[in-house]
Amino acid sequence: MRWGYTALALALFAFLLTIAVTATTRAAEIEARIDPLTPVDGDVVTIHVTAQDVANITSLNVTLWYDGATHGPFDMTWDGSEWTYATDELPGGDVNATITVLQNESGVERELTLHLAFAVGDSGEGAIPINVILLLSLMGLVIFVGFVGSWIFDRFGIPEVFSLILLGILIGSVFNVLSDDLMTMLRDVSPLFAAIALLIILFDGGINLSLDKVIKESSKASLLAILAFVMTMFAIGAVAAVLFFDMKILPSLMLGAALGGTSGAIVIPTVMNLDTDEEVKVLLSLESTITDVLCIVAAVAIADFLVPSAGGGSAGASGAAQSIIGAFAVGIFMGGIGGILWLRIMPTIEKMSYGFMLTIAFVFVLYALTQFAGGSGPVAALAVGLVLANGPEIGRMFRYKETTQMSRSMKQFQSEITFFVKSFFFVYTGLLFTIPDPTILLYGVLLALIIMGVRAIAVRLTMKDLRIQDRELMTILGPRGLSAAVLATLPLTYGFEDKHILTGAQVELFTNISLIVILATVLVTTVGIPWGRRRWTLEHMEEI
Repeated sequence: MRWGYTALALALFAFLLTIAVTATTRAAEIEARIDPLTPVDGDVVTIHVTAQDVANITSLNVTLWYDGATHGPFDMTWDGSEWTYATDELPGGDVNATITVLQNESGVERELTLHLAFAVGDSGEGAIPINVILLLSLMGLVIFVGFVGSWIFDRFGIPEVFSLILLGILIGSVFNVLSDDLMTMLRDVSPLFAAIALLIILFDGGINLSLDKVIKESSKASLLAILAFVMTMFAIGAVAAVLFFDMKILPSLMLGAALGGTSGAIVIPTVMNLDTDEEVKVLLSLESTITDVLCIVAAVAIADFLVPSAGGGSAGASGAAQSIIGAFAVGIFMGGIGGILWLRIMPTIEKMSYGFMLTIAFVFVLYALTQFAGGSGPVAALAVGLVLANGPEIGRMFRYKETTQMSRSMKQFQSEITFFVKSFFFVYTGLLFTIPDPTILLYGVLLALIIMGVRAIAVRLTMKDLRIQDRELMTILGPRGLSAAVLATLPLTYGFEDKHILTGAQVELFTNISLIVILATVLVTTVGIPWGRRRWTLEHMEEI
């Protein structure tokens, strides 16, 4: 208990530190740039400072630090839109500028200071100013909250997913800690971040699964995944066509496809930490992996169909089916073959320093090659993890003289990597969320309820042989995640507004509703698991 309270205290300290740094950083509401960014001898370098609340600023000056000494302060001049200071004495290299603002509020003059580091002669045009202290504080806060959330999950059964997503919302939409340029950059790299998170988390899921169980439950998991996905896609599509998209069927179905599957990045780490049957863990892990692929391929296929059709061409539905089958086949083949080949190498590299990091590097390369070959990288990551986790059994099948199984220390190290990645993954998902109009919020909650209702039906139809408690758990564990958030940007990426497929308002609605559904389904999982645990425990005690 003592280490848990210590972690809580450290998390509180990190939170207060972050708020303090944020308040200091944003108090003056200042942005600055240097021009030219790559000066040569004789150039006049101008520091431009833009303040959001210029009406209350009475004067501005800048103190520069370079060549081991301070220079200034120098008064900046106001040209009607921004403050500037020009000099031809700045050297190449780093120059630290301290901007001092004299701001009059209610007749009281106060001084606010903002430290900015300019890399003179080294920065690129349009470089985004980054506050290193702020980002380091936020990184520490994310890890602390993830750690405390994991402890709370172990202690009380409340998943840490929602608390981390909520932290992302607070950093992004509520307190606007990060600049608009940095937020735009983070949104632009969402496909990369999603790929890394899926790779690490699904590989971790693979190394914790039994090959016998996977083979035994794969057909049942596939049936659940396909049925739940198809039912959800058409149910969401029907509602979206009536409420949002003026009876435009294909964009509505694309929204249904984007939201049609559970998130493996959320389901797998959550279910692996639950005290439940191995069969349920395998079923949920496989289902989420399958639906991740179904969502991506189906949504992209519809987008590819719509965009050429707007220009006079079209893609066939058979192409989408072939893409889905091909993605699974290539992913399983590449992951299986890659894992079998790596089994021959593991006995050697596990004796070397940093041997497991080489395994992680191999999984990254295998993921990329699989995607390049037209397969599913997430499926390949899961498959290679499954092969490595069941090394002795597979090695005997291929008559390897020497095989090995992932050691406890390797699995522990992988779990640490997974913890780090998933913590930032969930916070990142929250950063993408923007506070919507109340009407849109209600629409999103409505779609989330439809998704959970459809999932309950699909589970009941395909899992009749499971206990009621297991079926309820499988219904509750239906969160949507970052894959859905990435797919929600497809109308913008494909230019639906320019091609008159959707209006600008409908494109924005597509994205916002998807993010609300993600948050609502994660909340259902967060609240449902501890509630279900208590109810199932009481029922078990009554039976005794």
